[in-house]
Amino acid sequence: MTTARHLATIDEFRARLADASGGGRGSHPGIRPGTHQGTPPGTHQGTPPGTHQGTPPGTHPGVQPGFHLAELATSEDFWEDDGTRRALAEEQYEAERDGLAALLTARWGPPVELDLWPLLERSLAGESLPEPWSTLCADTPELRLWHDDDRWVGLGISQWDKQLPLRLLAVVTTEDPPQA
Repeated sequence: MTTARHLATIDEFRARLADASGGGRGSHPGIRPGTHQGTPPGTHQGTPPGTHQGTPPGTHPGVQPGFHLAELATSEDFWEDDGTRRALAEEQYEAERDGLAALLTARWGPPVELDLWPLLERSLAGESLPEPWSTLCADTPELRLWHDDDRWVGLGISQWDKQLPLRLLAVVTTEDPPQA
């Protein structure tokens, strides 16, 4: 997927949340609240919030009330890799994230860097975290976040284990990030 398509996916998610909240600001004609028409490639129709534990890699909750989560890009797995392919893929995904982040920074200013490890520790200790933060902290160590009106827009690189694929993720949510 190209950078232009990544931006289009993020803009579509922002519009859907605006429509769902009744704000309509930045909405696109033809996208009705509560529908999943035109779901961008790499997005997943949701499972109910809170059912993500034990979910296989690549099956994020996706489209839910209050947030949208998409895999913008997914690498190959690294089972037969000596570490070389993974390192190259990681550099590529970081470059893609950074390029997209530069465009989002031009729109909304510098991002907030959110370390998700403390949230993962809290979740493992039994604290119930709101979505999408509960899902994201399971396999995404950090996010770059921009605040746009009443929505947060985030980018992160996810990987469940070093042999499994890397994923460039985008999230748009009305749920404020939990305090660390």
